[in-house]
Amino acid sequence: MISVKAASILLALMFATTGTLSAQGPTALTIEACIKIALEKNQQRRISRLDVETAEAQLKQALSSYWPQLSFESALTHLDEDINFIFPTETSLYTIRGLGPVAIPAQVEVPAKTIKVLDQNNLMSRIKFTYPIFTGGLRGALVRQGQAGVAAAQQAHRRSEVQLVYDVQRFYYGAILAQHLSRVGQRTLAQLETTMELTEMLYQAGSASVNKRDYLRSKVFLESVRSIVTLMASNVELAHTALANTMGYAWDQPIRLAQDHIPYEPVGADLTQMISDAYRFNPDWKQLEAAIDAFEARVDEARADHFPKIGLNGTLWRWDNSMNNSGLSTDQNMQGWTVGVGVKFPLFSGFLTTQKVKAARTALEAMKARQILFKGGLAVQIKQAFLELTHAQKIHDATLAASQMASEYRDLTERAYRQEMIDADAVIESQIMEALTTARAEQALYGHAEAQLKLSYLVGCELEQQFQSTDSPK
Repeated sequence: MISVKAASILLALMFATTGTLSAQGPTALTIEACIKIALEKNQQRRISRLDVETAEAQLKQALSSYWPQLSFESALTHLDEDINFIFPTETSLYTIRGLGPVAIPAQVEVPAKTIKVLDQNNLMSRIKFTYPIFTGGLRGALVRQGQAGVAAAQQAHRRSEVQLVYDVQRFYYGAILAQHLSRVGQRTLAQLETTMELTEMLYQAGSASVNKRDYLRSKVFLESVRSIVTLMASNVELAHTALANTMGYAWDQPIRLAQDHIPYEPVGADLTQMISDAYRFNPDWKQLEAAIDAFEARVDEARADHFPKIGLNGTLWRWDNSMNNSGLSTDQNMQGWTVGVGVKFPLFSGFLTTQKVKAARTALEAMKARQILFKGGLAVQIKQAFLELTHAQKIHDATLAASQMASEYRDLTERAYRQEMIDADAVIESQIMEALTTARAEQALYGHAEAQLKLSYLVGCELEQQFQSTDSPK
């Protein structure tokens, strides 16, 4: 005989759908279609794509330092008054000869004179040219940081895609599981209703095998299961919210699953090979490698301050005003050009550059230490997922056999009850036991699929490739 507590445990297990739901709607979607829609509509993927474009733009900013820089400047100025120069009064003494036997002295005084040197309104235009010849490795370091930034952004974008595919597949299979468990509940409810009708008929007929206790007990179980089945149906109706949201749909977008089964194929893969492949394909690992490249470039950037900076510069200029070849505005001064080489050499900065290099190196060593930690952690996660997959396969095989035997046992007890050979508790127990084992079998199937998806997620590539390469003839 089964207790009310055992039945409650059964019903709770039937609800354990791993948080995933199903949906009803006009559009039947395969899992491939759901993934395609999610990759097109999900905003997180779009955000990561924009991050890649941002990193690419930053790389191009760094590459621009290898090109000469040209700039045009033009300034129109108005002075409060003209710039002038006052030529002071000049007195000169001259001796005039040749007019007589005696030289005649003469004194000439030139009064002060105001000379206009610069006009009130002036237009100055320049084209400037600069080109760094030697930067001590600064340009190369900035470019390497930009390249590492692009690589990291690309891996983050790939991680968002892998995460999105993982979530869609997990939710899709979970939706199928929710539907199956709901059907198990509905089937169990129908069986209990039939048993209740038979119990009521035997009780009213005065059968010795059924008493009022059996009748009331059957009624309690029936109504309890009915309330649980109603809740399970509402869980199924909530499915499109989780799946549709992951796909990028609105929360009220109706969808319907085209598939009604969770695929199951026993797999066998080499754990060592999967861990090795994770170091080649896992986006988080690749992103960490890009970060180390960026930190190495930062060391070179800091070290560049020890070296001189050499640059080529030049200017082509033109000066326009209303003065016409007078004052400073002569034809020679109105336009011209300059060219030169500039050198900046650091002499002493209070050991600032030395400490910058030290800080960059310690940050690099810390990042390498994080890589070692992540390497071990990634291997542990893959091993755990691999063991979960192996365990899930064994559970699936065991629960499937138990489910088949429970169905046979339930059918046998129902036939015996109709012939009044056993009591009602035995029938209810067999029906509950069948529902329990069937629910466990469905959950084991989902657990196997989820473990396989988790391995694919951790390795960073489709796990089927691993299985194909492992099972292929050598």
